[in-house]
Amino acid sequence: MMRFDGRLGFPGGFVDTRDTSLEEGLKRELQEELGPALTTVEVSVEDYRSSQVREYPQKCVTHFYIKELKLEEIERIEAEAVNAKDHGLEVCCFVLH
Repeated sequence: MMRFDGRLGFPGGFVDTRDTSLEEGLKRELQEELGPALTTVEVSVEDYRSSQVREYPQKCVTHFYIKELKLEEIERIEAEAVNAKDHGLEVCCFVLH
């Protein structure tokens, strides 16, 4: 994804009290930013890769997940991204074909 400042960005956000796990928080954030097509993509603990503690500018722990998708899934997500709750508010979405 291309951020508005021209840098590459990844969908994500913060886990909150509504989320029962890191994976639930990630799934909620993905749906907010990429739309309803993400309801069919199951994110699990098996997709977890690593975590990183960052001290600056504020203390934060970042968790990284990797999910392999089929081309058809990526195309469906791209087409439905305009229906995302936060579409256009955080990132510009470009997928190269």
